[in-house]
Amino acid sequence: MRRSKILAKMRAGQPVKLGMLGFFVPPYVAIAAELGYDGLWLEMEHRAFEAREVQALLVLCHHYDLDCIVRPSTRERAMLYRLLEDGATGLMMPHIPDAETARQLVQAVKISAVGRSGLRRTRPGDQLHGQLWRRDDAHRGARQP
Repeated sequence: MRRSKILAKMRAGQPVKLGMLGFFVPPYVAIAAELGYDGLWLEMEHRAFEAREVQALLVLCHHYDLDCIVRPSTRERAMLYRLLEDGATGLMMPHIPDAETARQLVQAVKISAVGRSGLRRTRPGDQLHGQLWRRDDAHRGARQP
């Protein structure tokens, strides 16, 4: 599993260099990497992206070793889960009024081994690199150690 640069820097008390992308401009990912950014914020709340455009940008972020934090336009579980499956490093959720709502959203997107998710790896490159996935991996949840 790829480690988050942003999370590591935040835990170390260091500043994070994050760019915002609101349009489908694939070269922007390479430029951000070249300029030393830690990640990109993909703005989907106020901008329209097709699903394949989002997937392409997420794959590019992985290729250039950039975190990609997605700000979705919905709280719908299947869409949020899909963003994480497609390779988003994290979600920046808008309009969260209280802690209970935040807890519900975390539970909605957590990987659960029993009854809520499959066992197939879907992150970019998993099938290409022959990585194996054990059922035990599902118990780790969506949070990095």
